[in-house]
Amino acid sequence: MIASGIGIRKLRNLMARMLCEVGVDPADAEAVAWVYATMTLRGVGHHDVSGFPGLLGRLQGNVYNVRPDIRIVREHEAVAVMDGDNAPGPLAAYRATEAAIGKAGRFGIGMVSVRNSNHFMGAAPYALLAAERGMLGIVASNTMSCMGAPGCNDWVIGNNPWGFGVDTGGGFPLLLDICNAYASYGKLHEYKARGERIPREWGVDAQGRPTTSAARVLDGGTPMPMAGHKGFGIALLVELLTGVLSGGAVTDEVSIEPEEGNGSSQAAIVIDVRRFMPARQFRRRTRQMVEHIRSHTPIDPQAPIALPGERSQRARRAMQNEGVRLSEGTVRALNEWARRLGIRA
Repeated sequence: MIASGIGIRKLRNLMARMLCEVGVDPADAEAVAWVYATMTLRGVGHHDVSGFPGLLGRLQGNVYNVRPDIRIVREHEAVAVMDGDNAPGPLAAYRATEAAIGKAGRFGIGMVSVRNSNHFMGAAPYALLAAERGMLGIVASNTMSCMGAPGCNDWVIGNNPWGFGVDTGGGFPLLLDICNAYASYGKLHEYKARGERIPREWGVDAQGRPTTSAARVLDGGTPMPMAGHKGFGIALLVELLTGVLSGGAVTDEVSIEPEEGNGSSQAAIVIDVRRFMPARQFRRRTRQMVEHIRSHTPIDPQAPIALPGERSQRARRAMQNEGVRLSEGTVRALNEWARRLGIRA
C-alpha cells in the first residue's frame, strides 16, 4: 500500500514502474518520473505527483502517444527544432533540454524548441537539469489561451510559464519557475478551496470587473498578466520562442479539449558558463552576488530577502529526510492505479 510519507526515491521508482506498465519505454518512464519527482520536491502543492494519475489515464486512453517518436526535424549547429509526436509534455521538454545541453557543451550555447508536445508541468525540472551540469538553463512553454491582456478580458494568450536555473555554489541553485499571470490556475484553486480573497489585480470576473474572489475568476472570469503590459510582453516573447519558432500551435490554436493532446510547444536555451570564465570563478561571482543581496536590511527582520530557489531547496531537504506527504486523494488514486496495473507498492 502506498501511504503518505513515502520516500521520494520509492515514489519515483513506483511512478516509473506504473509508466512502464501502461506501455511507456523504460528510459522515457525514468525521465518522466524524474520530472514528477523533481516538481514534487519543490513543495508547491500543485503541478506535482497529484497530477500523475491523470497522466496515466491520458496515456492509457491514447490521449498522449505512449511511445512517441521525438525527433529533430530541423537543425543547424547550436539550434534545433524537434517534433514531440504528441508525447507527454514532461518527456518532450526533457528531451529538448537534453539536446540543448548537448549543443551548449559543443558550441557554448544551445537552443532547442519542440512542437506537438503537451503540458510540461513547470520550468523548474528542466532548468535544474542544466544547472546540475554546471550550465545556465532558461526554459519556457506556451499554453492554451487562458489569460487576458491589458484592456481586454478575453482569453488572449496563455500564461506561458518560464524559468531559469543555475548553480550558485552557495548551497542552493537559483531556480525561478513562474507563469506570466499574477497567479497560476493552481494557485487560484488553492485560494478558492481555502475561501481566501485574492488581490484585485489578479483577475476579473465574467463581466470584466476586478474581483477579490478566486471562484469568480475561475467561473467564467479571466486571470490577468502580472504587472500589466510587462507580463503580457513576456508572454508574447515566450510564444515566439516556443510555438512560433518551432512551427507549432500558437495562442488559441493550442487545444483546450481534455480528450486530445493540446499541442503546446516548449523551448530550452542552455548556456555553458565555462565558455565565459572558469566554472569555479562563475560560482564564486554568483555566490558573491547572492551574499551582496542578502546583506541589505529587510523591512521585516523576521522576513529576510528571499532568492528564487531557496524555499524549494528547504522543501526538497525536508521531503528527502521525512518523506512526501501525499493528500488522501492522491494516495487513493495511486493505490487504485497500482491495483489496476498489478503493482505491489
